[in-house]
Amino acid sequence: MNNKRELSKNVPKKIVVLGGYGAMGRIAVRDLAQYAKKMDIIIAGRDEKKANAFIRELKSKNVSFVSCDVNDIRQTAHALKGADVCINAVQYELNEKIMRACLLALCHYLDLGGLFHMTKKQLKWHGKFKRAGLLAVLGMGAAPGVTNILAKIGMDKLDSVSEVYLRVGDMDFTEVKNPPVLWFTYSPKTILEEHSVPPVIFTKGQFKEIPARSLKEKEDFGGKVGKQTTMATLHSEAATLSKYKPGIRECNFQIAFPDDFEEKVSLLVEAGFAKPENIDFTAKILSQIPKPNVKPNDLELLRARVHGKKDGKSKTIIVDALFKSIPRWSAGGGDVDTGSPPSVVAQMLARGQISSRGVLPPELCVPVKPFLNELKRRGMKLKVSFK
Repeated sequence: MNNKRELSKNVPKKIVVLGGYGAMGRIAVRDLAQYAKKMDIIIAGRDEKKANAFIRELKSKNVSFVSCDVNDIRQTAHALKGADVCINAVQYELNEKIMRACLLALCHYLDLGGLFHMTKKQLKWHGKFKRAGLLAVLGMGAAPGVTNILAKIGMDKLDSVSEVYLRVGDMDFTEVKNPPVLWFTYSPKTILEEHSVPPVIFTKGQFKEIPARSLKEKEDFGGKVGKQTTMATLHSEAATLSKYKPGIRECNFQIAFPDDFEEKVSLLVEAGFAKPENIDFTAKILSQIPKPNVKPNDLELLRARVHGKKDGKSKTIIVDALFKSIPRWSAGGGDVDTGSPPSVVAQMLARGQISSRGVLPPELCVPVKPFLNELKRRGMKLKVSFK
């Protein structure tokens, strides 16, 4: 029995999206349906009715559904049989189970992140994936994902690096009549955890836990995004970027949420709805709040600010990636920058354009130029500035 992945030639490529009818999974599927028309795209999950309704909406002949419960590793491996790549778009707690299924199916893997602690666990699978001739890309959405690539761009322009800061800001111009009291653009559970679980930052050369919703700062994103208040949340970037070059002493991630949204989510957290014993029930209720049926109109800016030295002189490099809505996908800028990157990298893997093997973060395996060129096709604008 062959237990190592071999690159198949002259065989139609197949990409499976676990949770492909969810908030971010469906954006990855929409991207694949448009840009990977010669590949077979499989949506896998438990909700056949929801998946098939989405497939009918897509009107794409290369997209189909297979039933799969990702809690069942062997069932998941069966669903992945013959696939080139698995895009994991389900809740991050299941990442290791899905990685195990990918090993059984000899299928490349990528996910949207593991909120630091899960990512650290996943990195320990490096040897198993490398021996199997497989690549697992950890955190290939917007943040982590695009932010890692932006940081790499900045770090590679310097001789030495001392500080790396990742920031995310969004400005929503969508007009909504009679909006619901609260709605979520991505997983309510993840957002609740980002507001309640202590973030881990890299400071003074060491990892350190800090209080949730702390380290608030004003960040001027410029243009229409403007000045916003960012805060630290539990994210994966620091787990890997802090080790990219020797000498890095500071690395952290911060995100800006709209003031009214932040106030409401904070109230839920302070009232105890995000406690471990309550969070699943809370997230289930919140996920049932219908989103406004309108075409999104927002901008999201992802930023890496890197400090270091070049030719003996102190330098700061800021690398920005601006994403805008794609109305035909019913996707805001924050959806596009999260759902398109895994589609792009999955296609590159399926075509044999990425040779790295093992379990790696984006900055160590994703070819920067072709990746950014693909995102530019989706409307992304890149800006690199020096100070």
